[in-house]
Amino acid sequence: MPFLADAMLGKLARWLRILGFDTAYDPSLTDEAVIQKAKGEGRVLLTKDSTLHKNASRSGAKSILIKQDENGGMLQEISSLLTDPSLGSRCPACNALLIPEDSLDPTPVTARKNGPHWRCPSCGKLYWHGAHWKGIMRTLVLAGLGDRIGNS
Repeated sequence: MPFLADAMLGKLARWLRILGFDTAYDPSLTDEAVIQKAKGEGRVLLTKDSTLHKNASRSGAKSILIKQDENGGMLQEISSLLTDPSLGSRCPACNALLIPEDSLDPTPVTARKNGPHWRCPSCGKLYWHGAHWKGIMRTLVLAGLGDRIGNS
């Protein structure tokens, strides 16, 4: 299920991308443009703005009003929609699908020390399961998503 996070939900967009969900995010869009994008691309609009939520719903766009402020709470609110996550398959920064970098030149210390790594073909960022990974997993477990993500 593709999502569209409004300007107030950049962190949620990153979390959904970490979980592998196609999540558009462009804080420069007007409310009308957000609604049109959600409708035109068949995305579920995620917003903290009750007026935007009502207008989107009236126009036929699927919209969810997010009430929580913490990452785990926001994920928990929409957890019923988060079926079949593909943890670590999308770039948290730009939403592109990541590519395994098995043949990456092991020059960077991080690549040598941290096992598997992935590169974003769009923005070029390199990802691996570093020290932050335990915190990511803890947040996902607290959000009630632990049983869906396994021991990635």
